[in-house]
Amino acid sequence: MPDSDPLHDDPAVRRRDRGLRRVGVVTAAVLTTAAAGTAILGAAYRSQLPGTASSPATAPTSGAQTPQSGTLRPPAQAPAPVAPPSQAPSATSGAS
Repeated sequence: MPDSDPLHDDPAVRRRDRGLRRVGVVTAAVLTTAAAGTAILGAAYRSQLPGTASSPATAPTSGAQTPQSGTLRPPAQAPAPVAPPSQAPSATSGAS
């Protein structure tokens, strides 16, 4: 008895199987490329965000830390209150 299957020996079936394999390979390549492109663009956009900087080569040696750009710092002293005017301005009309 031969080991061949008459259903799979048909040229149309072989063409269909080759086409399905080709589509699977192309789909895998597109998905891989899309994932790699997304990772590269994400890294590029992340480096462009304000407040993010590349890590320094050496750590600062002083105890004071410098704030990163985009961070808020409290003022050195509170603002002085504004004194009210000593005399209220008088309103005059042009009528006599």
